[in-house]
Amino acid sequence: MLAILVSVTLSAALAQNAPRSTSDSARRHFVSVNRRVLEVAKDFPEDKHDFRLTPEMRSFGAVIVHIASGHVYAAKAGRG
Repeated sequence: MLAILVSVTLSAALAQNAPRSTSDSARRHFVSVNRRVLEVAKDFPEDKHDFRLTPEMRSFGAVIVHIASGHVYAAKAGRG
């Protein structure tokens, strides 16, 4: 019984220290960035979504749409 407990504890500890795969690292990065973009979008006043830093630049709302479109494109590309 003690051997099983030690074995389970040891394998759990080793699994936590295992290096992450490239795909896992990329996924975690995108999740982190997406969470921060969503927080900014929620905090930004709705009546200011047409704000542009300069006339040539995309508006805040257009940037959010651009980000979402990129996700749709990547999802379609990932499915083949």
